Amino acid sequence: MSGLSDFSTLGDSTGVTAAVANALGVKDEAGVPLESVIAAALRLEPSLLLFDNCEHVLDAVSSLVVELLEAVPELSIVCTSRRSLAVDGESVFEVAPLGLPPVGADVDELRATASSRLFSERTVAVSPGFELTIENAADVAALCRRLDGIPLAIELAASKLRAMTTGEVVESLGDRLSLGGRQHGVARHRTLRDTMQWSYDLLDEAEQRLFDRLSVFAGRFSREAALAVGADRDGVPPSVELAALVDASMIVADVSGRATKYRMLATLRDFGVFNLREVGDLENVRRAHAEYLVADAEDMVLPYASFQPSKRVERNVSVEDFRAAADWALQAGRTELAPGLVGPLINHHVFSGRVDEAAHWVDRVNQFAVEGSFEEWRLQMTAATVNYLSGRSEAAEAAFRSLIVSAARMGEVAASADALQYAGHVRWRLGDLRGARDDMAAAAEAALDSDWSGHARREVLAQIELQLGNIAAAEQQADILATFADRAHAPVATAASLHIRGWVAYHRGKPEESIRLLEKCRDLAIGEGDILHHLHVRLELARVFTVLGLPDQALAQAKVAYDSALVGGPGGYDAQSMILIGRAQLDLGDFSRAARSLMDGLEILRDRHPSVEYMARGLRFAGWIALADGRSDLAVRFQTAAEAEIQRIGFVDPPAEAAQAANALTEARQSLGDAKQDTPTNPAEHGPFATVLNEAVDYLHDIAEGPG
Repeated sequence: MSGLSDFSTLGDSTGVTAAVANALGVKDEAGVPLESVIAAALRLEPSLLLFDNCEHVLDAVSSLVVELLEAVPELSIVCTSRRSLAVDGESVFEVAPLGLPPVGADVDELRATASSRLFSERTVAVSPGFELTIENAADVAALCRRLDGIPLAIELAASKLRAMTTGEVVESLGDRLSLGGRQHGVARHRTLRDTMQWSYDLLDEAEQRLFDRLSVFAGRFSREAALAVGADRDGVPPSVELAALVDASMIVADVSGRATKYRMLATLRDFGVFNLREVGDLENVRRAHAEYLVADAEDMVLPYASFQPSKRVERNVSVEDFRAAADWALQAGRTELAPGLVGPLINHHVFSGRVDEAAHWVDRVNQFAVEGSFEEWRLQMTAATVNYLSGRSEAAEAAFRSLIVSAARMGEVAASADALQYAGHVRWRLGDLRGARDDMAAAAEAALDSDWSGHARREVLAQIELQLGNIAAAEQQADILATFADRAHAPVATAASLHIRGWVAYHRGKPEESIRLLEKCRDLAIGEGDILHHLHVRLELARVFTVLGLPDQALAQAKVAYDSALVGGPGGYDAQSMILIGRAQLDLGDFSRAARSLMDGLEILRDRHPSVEYMARGLRFAGWIALADGRSDLAVRFQTAAEAEIQRIGFVDPPAEAAQAANALTEARQSLGDAKQDTPTNPAEHGPFATVLNEAVDYLHDIAEGPG
């Protein structure tokens, strides 16, 4: 093996060739090109030639490599460089940063992770008594994560352990770029800033400008986002420069998904932000970043915590970007941008179950709103939506009704329809199906024909019509959705159309067709990151499989819905999943687990996220468990209360489910015996629905805790 360890002092092809000859111990012979002398020396025996640090003499190294390989085809050459040589036969292997320990890693996890293992080894070299312990584990994990797993940065941090504790080193990393510790050796390795500057200086001016502008992104970002925020004052998309930054390893491109996503290491982001601040351009670029996010959210109909799929927030940028931009907008006094940034952020937090963080953002932006302005209206709308998604239905509906009027007074017709839509959602949840239908129909008609938000209301309207038994009316809405989806080429609209058509087929007694349409909707929803349709379809597939007598498949669908709801679904979907999990477990004869699932689901619905439909459904299933348990009295009581509540709200079961419920109630009454047939069938005669529901939860608890 032969090698040249560093080309850092060279700058031309002559210097490179001479350096290689010197490393190989060969000399120029009169009249013979030095390249030929090198090739002759390498031809004497099989050789591996290593060129280290080639990026600043790339053309010279590329030319020499081509000549050497032509002269010595069997020669193997390894080059390290931030850029590829771009020569024939080259295979590129990207060296990623070292693996990072998980947050809260224990000692064993630190020893198994490359970055923390390197830190430990280098620290022992300068401070022989050092070892990983429970006491320093959190600091070591934080340090490696803060330094992006960059070996040089970790080595520089380790050198500090001669005079500082691990905790003090972590605290000193507020300015990562100043991290240093080497007084001798290669100049560009003395501090992180020196290392970043070395790579930055190899970029041309346009590439440097784009790199600096992209440093305002806090997380992953799409090509569209990069070209929009990175455009110069003339608005020219810097597509060539973007590719060059990837080639120079200054940003990382992930091409594994449907669209390329880019990211920048935190240390490089710090360097770019420092450059922007130095030239006085940081605020301008942050404004461009925030304006792009607002426009992108509006394109996705995400002006505030809407019912659109929460993961679409991350189509072009990360949630971290919304958070960073919202922070900047509020601190910079750009309150006109705040609602468009905070709304999607709150939406994401609520749908992810982090209601407290959503409320924090509502509180932060409320203090900046101008009284009587449309911005204040939007903030109040966001707060009302947080109340709704948090289960505070009465407060939410009162706010929505007020917002309908105030938006109309300001001449904001579309906003008034949005508030009306949300008011309809509250009524739907509380079991006022006819009132919900009226609100949703009025909200849908108020929208422009080209507006997706209006068609999203049609999907909800179709669902309500189906629950009222109006199959033809629901099918009409599905046709409108399909026409819009074809015209607008909107994947989420297509998913909405498939969803309603699949559910219409189920209500028409065509379960196989229903499964086919719902599975198409599911696949599309997964591809689009459409969590809401994904959840709906999984729950509905579980119901269809149950009716078909396929409890294993029903259980699988309900469990996926439950897991998805925990990761990114709005409140209540986990409970609805539990109800259907319990039903499948009941069909499989696992009464104890079924009771536990039903109990957990009903407690969530009763205490935090009421859904009259699913509470009645869960109470019905509790009656079926009681019947199997030999408690015919409770079976009749629970089922009678469930059916009375379903009739009260005007809910019409799909035919197959209605038949199952009727048969189960008949069986329970027959099992009760003629002597007790005078048991009241109207729950109002011996307690309201809520009372019977509480009794069922207590009964299910006893079954779940009992033997077997």
